[in-house]
Amino acid sequence: MITREKNLVSIIITSFNREKYIKDCLESILAQTYRDIEIILVDDCSTDNTLQIFNEFKREAVEKRPEMKDRIISISLPRNVGYAGPLTLGMFLSKGEFIAIQDSDDISHSERIEKQVSYLIANPQYELVGTLFSSFFDYKNGKLIGLRRPVRWIKFNEEIYKVYKRGGHCICHGTTLFRGSVFDRLGGFTRRLGKEADFEFLQKCIKNGVKANNLPEVLYYYRRHPEQMSKKDDTGGPKI
Repeated sequence: MITREKNLVSIIITSFNREKYIKDCLESILAQTYRDIEIILVDDCSTDNTLQIFNEFKREAVEKRPEMKDRIISISLPRNVGYAGPLTLGMFLSKGEFIAIQDSDDISHSERIEKQVSYLIANPQYELVGTLFSSFFDYKNGKLIGLRRPVRWIKFNEEIYKVYKRGGHCICHGTTLFRGSVFDRLGGFTRRLGKEADFEFLQKCIKNGVKANNLPEVLYYYRRHPEQMSKKDDTGGPKI
């Protein structure tokens, strides 16, 4: 039986050539009001300065918060394997009672993790919780540029099960936080799939009885830029 560290949140970030955006992403995680976290970066063989930026971030972060020395971890893959494999590896490396997902080009609200953990603690019947999110174009001097209204395709409560039952999608994977026991029980992502692996993972959770919900607050910000994997629309979800 796997023993997970109580109250710890393992935040999984995967990256490939994200030197333009990775620092903003990491700083938004370090700024979380919930302090009991570990950051696990799995880099998919980047050819730019992503890892150098990460290492500099770690050095500065540990100077400010020495307790993070062994809680900021990076793994660099020897070859590019795509989207699903690095996410699953990050989950295998996680030690936390909870696992959170964070895309390397996006930004989390400072209270995101605290509010999601609080929800799962207050509602022990739930195992996974996402949030509302908005998209933005740029981030400068701590301000989100081109911030749009929250997306409309996120659903709540019992409506979530109806949507997934008919093959739809209504939880943004990048916003999710779930109990580590979900991964221990169901495993991770299907490697043969690309970005759609996140939909399959969430669908697998729902089909296997994982009780899920979304918080009705914008706690995550999705960056719009030309290198995005998902081009279904500019918010990473189904067309509205």
